[in-house]
Amino acid sequence: MKSSGMKSSGMRTVVLTGATSGVGSGCLQVLRRSGWRVVALVRGEAPEGVEAIECDLASLRSVRRAAAEVLDTCPRIDVLLGCAGVVPWKRRESVDGFELTWATNVLGHALLTELLLERLEESAPARVVMISGHAHRRGSMHWDDLQLRNGYSALKAGTQAALAKILWTYAMADELAETPVTINTFCPAFVRGRLTRDFPRWMQPIAKLGNVFAQSPEEGARTPVWLATAPELQTVSGKYFRHQAMQRSSPESLNREAQQRLLTEIRAALR
Repeated sequence: MKSSGMKSSGMRTVVLTGATSGVGSGCLQVLRRSGWRVVALVRGEAPEGVEAIECDLASLRSVRRAAAEVLDTCPRIDVLLGCAGVVPWKRRESVDGFELTWATNVLGHALLTELLLERLEESAPARVVMISGHAHRRGSMHWDDLQLRNGYSALKAGTQAALAKILWTYAMADELAETPVTINTFCPAFVRGRLTRDFPRWMQPIAKLGNVFAQSPEEGARTPVWLATAPELQTVSGKYFRHQAMQRSSPESLNREAQQRLLTEIRAALR
């Protein structure tokens, strides 16, 4: 699914998820205009003229296949930028049997990071930048039912996943502390996109009205692009950002025991 015309391996390279809508599409446009080689991991059709690799983040097999192709075509990776996400209205499972929000937003990005980590280290200084969200402040980790088989709601799934992304980011930052790879997470604020496309018909007018007041994708890209490119952030790691500023995340996200527990849970699921 790669586009024709492979760009020079000497260019700064970012591997991007979520490039077809929302904040990810904004990052794609801004980074390409800035001269970056953007390799987009997409499910379905890629934007016109974009160098793309097919990847369904909800499928561990697909992520492994896409990572292998990235490693084959990218001699260096300067940034791994994860902007993809889903929040199904009704509970659905991935091909691997995980709740779909958890599979896509958490497991898929965690596996992709693990598989590309060695190349990131070889390309250092390098950065991992992952979307989470302000909604993590309303989230809880349902340790006895991470797959939300009981009492599922889109809100419950989305807020748990957002919190998990921050816990995982902090745990990974501890592991990477002695390496030249940094990892941070961000909230893009309210950005026009298709996150609610799976919601029931009666909610669509509300979603469309909300989009009137939302940021454009390129406005939403300001924080992640800044995290990916700003020289002053080259050694900053294990932090949460919003509106191009470091912020203190929720008390639950700062629990180091929870951070390590989640990392263990994720790696067990990825075996």
